[in-house]
Amino acid sequence: MKLSYLKIVNDHQDSEVKNLKNKTYLIYGNRDRQTPLYMAKKFNKLIKNSTLTVISGAGHFAFVDNPLLFNALIKEFLYGD
Repeated sequence: MKLSYLKIVNDHQDSEVKNLKNKTYLIYGNRDRQTPLYMAKKFNKLIKNSTLTVISGAGHFAFVDNPLLFNALIKEFLYGD
């Protein structure tokens, strides 16, 4: 199991994410240590139709750290104004 996890977290997806064409919403916590903010910014640049929002004070599980804000952001993304 540990070897599978290591492969997953060490497998770079740069060549794959460039092919995404769907509207993509990236939500990251600025205190995420598992998937640091520099990776979010990199993905945001690679995915042409993407938007990045950073939740201040949140970690890797931003939806747990600030569920009200997270849900409001998702709702806005899905339904608009």
